[in-house]
Amino acid sequence: MKSASIVLSIIFCIAITGNAAEISATKTMRDRPDLPALELQRLLDQVAKISGRDFLIHREVPSTLVTGSVAISDVDYAGLLAILRNNGMAAVTIGGHVNVIPVRYVRQHSLPIVNEDTMDIADDEWVTRVIQLQNGSAAHFVPILRPILPQAGHLVANAQSNSLLIVDRYANVKRVSDLVRELDVVSDVFMQNKNAAK
Repeated sequence: MKSASIVLSIIFCIAITGNAAEISATKTMRDRPDLPALELQRLLDQVAKISGRDFLIHREVPSTLVTGSVAISDVDYAGLLAILRNNGMAAVTIGGHVNVIPVRYVRQHSLPIVNEDTMDIADDEWVTRVIQLQNGSAAHFVPILRPILPQAGHLVANAQSNSLLIVDRYANVKRVSDLVRELDVVSDVFMQNKNAAK
């Protein structure tokens, strides 16, 4: 009973620390008048005109985002995704509506499964991919690759199918896929050399 109380206390402290860090980051962003910023609603109205998309906004998303030197008239959907990324946000399409959410919630949403590369997806779109390995062990690849994913991303090995499941922005999913292919080839060469030496 005592050990369970200790575990719950630790989890509670971690949750409070995580929430405090997120609130602090948002507060810092809002309290930086020296950084170029735009109202989120104006950005969404602009992108809606260009793309025909409609948007829903999570209640925790700030009303103003730091944007840099970009002009609002130049912001298309891909540009909006980049701005959201730089502000700790993400966009997920559900039921025809683009939901603007804090990035920490992105894994809990129904993300598209993209196992083949395509030009139709923006680099900052969040996606899911299953990567099948031919030679190496998927479980051995996880500790190698996990540090190059953002905290909101996800990477896990399925030992039975010897595959990796990754959730990340599309640009990084493609990058990790390329690395897996290279590492998988190296694993094959290593095994061939090992067998030849026997």
